[in-house]
Amino acid sequence: MLCLLLLCLQSTTTAAPIPHVTTWYAPFLSGGGYSSEAITYAIHLEQTLPANSFSIVQFAEHEQHAFTQGLPAVTRHLLKSAMARPRVPAIAICHSTPDVWMPNPKWGWAAVPCPPHNAQYAVGRTMYETVRCPASWVSKLNAMDRIWVPTQFHLQTFKQSGVNSKILKVLPEAVDVDFFNPTNQKPLPSLLRLIHEKKNLGGTTTAPTPFVFLSVFKWEERKNWKGLLRAYFSEFNTQDNVLLVLKTSPFHNDRPIQEDITEYTTSMGLQQAPYVVFGQHIKMSELPSLYATANAFVLPSRGEGWGRPHAEAMAMGLPVLATNWSGNTAFMNASNSMPIPVERLIERDIEGHKWAEPDLRALQRLMRHCVNNPLAAKEIGRMGRRTMKEEYSPQVVGKLVLEELASIAAEIQARKRDL
Repeated sequence: MLCLLLLCLQSTTTAAPIPHVTTWYAPFLSGGGYSSEAITYAIHLEQTLPANSFSIVQFAEHEQHAFTQGLPAVTRHLLKSAMARPRVPAIAICHSTPDVWMPNPKWGWAAVPCPPHNAQYAVGRTMYETVRCPASWVSKLNAMDRIWVPTQFHLQTFKQSGVNSKILKVLPEAVDVDFFNPTNQKPLPSLLRLIHEKKNLGGTTTAPTPFVFLSVFKWEERKNWKGLLRAYFSEFNTQDNVLLVLKTSPFHNDRPIQEDITEYTTSMGLQQAPYVVFGQHIKMSELPSLYATANAFVLPSRGEGWGRPHAEAMAMGLPVLATNWSGNTAFMNASNSMPIPVERLIERDIEGHKWAEPDLRALQRLMRHCVNNPLAAKEIGRMGRRTMKEEYSPQVVGKLVLEELASIAAEIQARKRDL
């Protein structure tokens, strides 16, 4: 999901001079996780570095015009401005899965290779959600000068996979805490209508507003939608004043999502508690309103690179119930969120890869606690927002990016002196 930076996020960060042109290659205009974090970094650098020392290139995925048009006008303008500059990078940042790095004809990216042959320094930015990175990535990762990963989890898993530990560096993601700000934020009208319709199905217009659990994810095995439904339907029934909102979209699906849900719940003999599948496309500028419609965020996924919806929900002051494993543990703990314990690690469908099996009974208890103790849950949400503001704002993380670029510039100069 997208973290959008607006002009109000002008940085006060100062850094050592970076006398080299930096070009950032990423799927800026494609939507999704890599897109959103790349936009976060790019807007900060666009507002911080001299214009003639920074540019960006659409890379690894093709532009999705509906996504681009859904961006706030200021964000769109800043990205287009950075894209219009000539790209003659000294520092090239390849921000994507490594399968398209180097001159690569896959999906047509041989015409836009990253890193380009004339780059003086090549940086890779990537992540993975299991106990190791794909074996096919290792040689591409080791061919780079530096690899940025978002968490210590990735530092260890990449190292164990054979990536040179000397080139690995942790660089966290940022969340736009001004954009994702619960103050005076109104609920999303289209979702609010669905909630009211669900509430009034029996013709009782005076029914109290339910406690809304929101989950935001792609409809795939990694996100563990089966585990979420099993825990929710096992804990609640039609007598509980609750509602689960599944903000999701198909991901390599060959049939409607509702059919998957019906087949699974029937096979498991699960009772039906109130829920809605909210598959409507919403503009990126409407994301804060989506979170503002909920009382809590829940996602018992099996593995996360970072967990952008988790971070966005925390920035919006929601209590976050999510698996206590992988990338999101970088910013989630028992004081600022509601981590779901892990029963064990289980085999993935790729040899040598494992990910988490969250404790669904524990998730049931956490969800029930939220419903029975809404004020305590709200306080957890308040602490989550505080963490995002103090540790993961664009200003804080942007300073780390600038320090990294300054370090790289110094390394380039040192190489020249050694020649």
